[in-house]
Parts: sequence; C-alpha cells; structure tokens
Amino acid sequence: MMGYLEELKTIALTALFNPTFLALLLILFFAGKFFGKLTRRLNIWKILIVGYFSIFLFPAVRDAGPIIGGVFLLGIASNHVGTLFSVLGWAGSLGDVIFAFRYKSAYHDIRRREQELEDRERRLKDAEMRQSYQRQEEGPRARAGWQDGAKGFRKKPKGEEQGNSSDYRKSGASGKQSEKRQTKTTYTPPPQVNIRSQHLQTLGLVSGRDYSSEEIKKAYRGMVMRVHPDAGGSQAKFLAVQRAYEWLISF
Repeated sequence: MMGYLEELKTIALTALFNPTFLALLLILFFAGKFFGKLTRRLNIWKILIVGYFSIFLFPAVRDAGPIIGGVFLLGIASNHVGTLFSVLGWAGSLGDVIFAFRYKSAYHDIRRREQELEDRERRLKDAEMRQSYQRQEEGPRARAGWQDGAKGFRKKPKGEEQGNSSDYRKSGASGKQSEKRQTKTTYTPPPQVNIRSQHLQTLGLVSGRDYSSEEIKKAYRGMVMRVHPDAGGSQAKFLAVQRAYEWLISF
C-alpha cells in the first residue's frame, strides 16, 4: 500500500512539473473516455468491437502500471459515474444493474415513472394526514358550539309546537312515499369483474393472494423490464403493466 502511495506521489509531482507527462495523462484519460462511450449502450456489435480492442489494450494498460493504466480505466468509468450511484440505489438485484447499463433509456423511463408514482402517493398521504389533523382540531370546536346552542334553547309556544308536529307528520308521510318510489326505481348494477385479479395476473402474480407492497414492486420491476419497448417489448404491454402497478399500489 505504501508503495502505491509513493508511486502516486511521484506521478503527481512529475505531472505537476512536466507538462509533457501531464499531456500524456490527459490523452490517456480522454482516450479511455472515448473508448468507454462504446459501453454506454451495449449491443452485439459494440461487444465485439470492445472485445477486439481490449485484446490489444489490456497488455499495454497492464504494463503501464496500476496508476498510469488506471487513468485510462478512469476515463472509461467516467461515462458511467453519473448513473452509477443512482442505479445502485434503485437496483434490487444484479440483473437490475445489468439492465440499467444495457438499456439506459428504458432505465431512466422506468425510474422516472416510479418516482412520479412515489411522489403522488406521498402527496396523498400528506393530504390525508392534514385532513385527519383538521378533523381532530374541529372536533372540540364543534362540541363547544353544540353546548352553546343547547344553553340558548327555549321552549316554543304550544300552537307553534302543534304546527310543527303537523308539518312533521306531513313531511314524514310524503318522505315515506318518496322513499317507496325510490325503492321501486333503484338500479342494481351488474357484478364487476375482479380488477385486482386481472392486474395481479398482468404482473405475473397469482390472483387471490395477498402481496406486500415490496412483493408487488419486485414483480412489477421484473415484468416492466421485459415488456419495455426499448428492451424488445411492446408499448401496449408496457402501458398495461404500468396501469396494473399504479392500481395495485393505490388500492
């Protein structure tokens, strides 16, 4: 370890006082950066090209030493540093990491949609908490208002009470008639299809079972990576999986 530190110190001092050596390091870094662009979105042709040139580059990088050769590798890695930490925080398995680097546009699309749903659920929970807090605050005020109204209650005159009672009987009779009419015209909708079972099947889950939010998210992640258009799937299946996941985490 001390030997590497001493070598790094020597290379840093040499680059500081030797512009030619510093230019060589910069050329190595940008050569690695240019070479690393081929690995941003791999396909069969890029894999063949990278593999072919790696046969010739590996001995040169190895013989250049871990520090100088590491500058070239650092240039390659610079193409992926921007998304490395976000991918590691998003991925739940090694397959997720491979998918994210192989299909970057699909990864960014899936991650953006997940964040939108998470933000929506967070806003809904915050709104529910505020409404619950308001109901708790309004409860004591409503009880206090009812007590004040009860204190100011006065008995009405007898004639007025009789008039009110007769009006109540009339309104009660008319109310019963309207209820009868309403019961006769009540519409009974047909039984609905089990939407939850359909959405579970869309994500490849067994209908009729209870799943946790993490299990649903894991099933969604695996399915959406298979059906995403950029990964060889179709737009229709991709949208169906999105709707199923959105419905399942909302109900």
